[in-house]
Amino acid sequence: MRYIKPLCKMSNKKINRLVLDEVPEEEIYLIALYSSLEIFRVVYHLNSKLGLRLKRTLKDIDFVNPDSTSKYPLYHFYDEINDVDYYVVANKAKVKPRHLVASGLMFEDADTYQTYLIPERKNVDFFLKIEKRIGIDDFLNKLKNLKQFSAVYAEDINRIRSYKNLIFD
Repeated sequence: MRYIKPLCKMSNKKINRLVLDEVPEEEIYLIALYSSLEIFRVVYHLNSKLGLRLKRTLKDIDFVNPDSTSKYPLYHFYDEINDVDYYVVANKAKVKPRHLVASGLMFEDADTYQTYLIPERKNVDFFLKIEKRIGIDDFLNKLKNLKQFSAVYAEDINRIRSYKNLIFD
C-alpha cells in the first residue's frame, strides 16, 4: 500500500463534531374560542381572569391578495418563568375589495366580505395558541368557566389543513 502525501498540512487543532439527534418537537396547543366580543375585550378578560399579560403586537397577521388585504389582530405574551408563549388571534376579518371606488352611497359596507384565517373553522371567533407544555386540562377548565365565551375547546392541530397560517414567527 502506498502512502499519499496530503496537499495541505493539517494542524493539530481539535475538530469538534456535532451529532444531531432527533429534537423533540415543542408542544403546541390550539384552543378555539367562541365569543361575540371584540378581540380587545376577549384579551382583557383573558388577562384579568387568567393572569396573562397579552399585548397587541406591532404587526398584525396580513394576507395580501390581488384584490384585497386581510388583517387579523394578533396579541402575544411570553411567560418567562414557565417559558410559555401565548398568542391570541382573530379568525375573522372584514375585507373591502381594493377595486371599489367610493360611490357616495349610504350602504357602501354592502361590498365588504368576510375572510378567515383558518377557513375550515369558520365558526371559531378566536384562537388561543400556547407554545410549550403546560397543564392544558386545568387551563381549559378555567377558560370554560369564563362567562364571556359561549364555547371553548381544544383543537387537534393535525386536523387543520391551513395550520401554517398560525405560524407567527
